[in-house]
Amino acid sequence: MNVIERRKIMCSVAFNLIAVTCVLWSLYVLIETAREEVKAGKLPISFTGELVFLYVQCKMYLE
Repeated sequence: MNVIERRKIMCSVAFNLIAVTCVLWSLYVLIETAREEVKAGKLPISFTGELVFLYVQCKMYLE
């Protein structure tokens, strides 16, 4: 394996780690926001939009 191939692999690994971190952070924020809104007794329609957005993010990453 030459230097260029190693660099490509390292860039790919770094990109995937960053992408997974972003998806997990989005999921965490979504869950925390939903928890607070349910506690307050309100769950706006934007929650559904957030769920769809997160689903699309996960689906695109896994393909």
